[in-house]
Amino acid sequence: SFLDCARKVQSLAGALPFGSPRGSNGEGGPPTPDALSRAALLSTHLIEHFVALTASDDGAETQSASDFCAALSRVRFLPSHEPSAAVGPHGGEPTLACFAELALHQDRHLVWTAAPLLKRELTPPRSHWQELGLLHPPPAATVLDHALALTANPPDQWPYKDESAGSVEAVFGAIWAHIADRWLQMPLDVRSRLSTAPLLLCGASFISPSRVFRSRDFGLCQPILQSINALSSEPPPTEAILSSIGVKDEPMLTDLTRALKQLPDEYDGVRLTPAERRALLAILKQAAEHSGFRADPNYAIPTQGGLAVRASACVINDAPWLLRRMKPGVLHCASDALEPPLRQRLHLKRLSEVVHVRLAPGFEPRVDGTTEELEAHELTNRMRSMDFAAAA
Repeated sequence: SFLDCARKVQSLAGALPFGSPRGSNGEGGPPTPDALSRAALLSTHLIEHFVALTASDDGAETQSASDFCAALSRVRFLPSHEPSAAVGPHGGEPTLACFAELALHQDRHLVWTAAPLLKRELTPPRSHWQELGLLHPPPAATVLDHALALTANPPDQWPYKDESAGSVEAVFGAIWAHIADRWLQMPLDVRSRLSTAPLLLCGASFISPSRVFRSRDFGLCQPILQSINALSSEPPPTEAILSSIGVKDEPMLTDLTRALKQLPDEYDGVRLTPAERRALLAILKQAAEHSGFRADPNYAIPTQGGLAVRASACVINDAPWLLRRMKPGVLHCASDALEPPLRQRLHLKRLSEVVHVRLAPGFEPRVDGTTEELEAHELTNRMRSMDFAAAA
């Protein structure tokens, strides 16, 4: 029977049963060319004769068709590719997969880094997708994992150039359209993660919902904070989904301070661009203007070296001679762009307040000579000089 042939291909490829890691012997190695060739022939035969294989002698669909599809859904005999964020759709290592772990080619923008894809030419009749266990629509957690994997590269360094991948605007447009369509059916934990994940495409960066606002009056805070007018996915997220994930009208003090606490980790060791430095200064000023503002040692402070570091590691450089005697990186000097009133609101300490010069234990200073001795020594040298002899 066809099922026996499918299981024989699975065995020939050394693939473990459904639920185990894919790959030869479950070790992740690709199937042999012979196994892949047989799998391709068998899969093509299935699609070309699908109606006959699932029908009775008189051509009518029977209950056995459901049984056939259920049994076939877990046999790994379909040629596919391992999901990978390093390549585009259908670009990973060759593998054999079963219907129950495959996503459709038409859903590739939603899952290609998180689930293997079924080749378009091997798509069975739509009426049997559910019986075969195909991942359509893709599970919400899988879509989220895929979206997060794509954010490993900045949008302006989108590495997927093949046509099947599409542009970053098209891919994230498809992802947000899918999320909007299925928001009410998504598990609460997935909804919670979507409300904090940096998945909103704004030009050359991915932004979390807590940093996107409907207001247009905080341009100086860009690109760290963004307006919804900067959303660049095609189509952009709907107004309903933006509200569901927590996009607000105006940034509140809590939004500003949350960003200030997150930035030191986000920019750890990375120099800020001029626009990012201006934005950080603007956020600090805007936060400090609130009556409820309280200084915090974890707030990001721009440094003279162009970094964003915690306030606890940042000082006002009022003693340059001390800084020259210290190991680089122990303390950072606050940017000169921070005005004195803002420095006071941030409770930034002075270098002379946090660094004290002490003699090393056991060191005893010694004076080689008194003032009188030094003057006498200088007079003796002058009397011995050629100029003094010539004058005499």
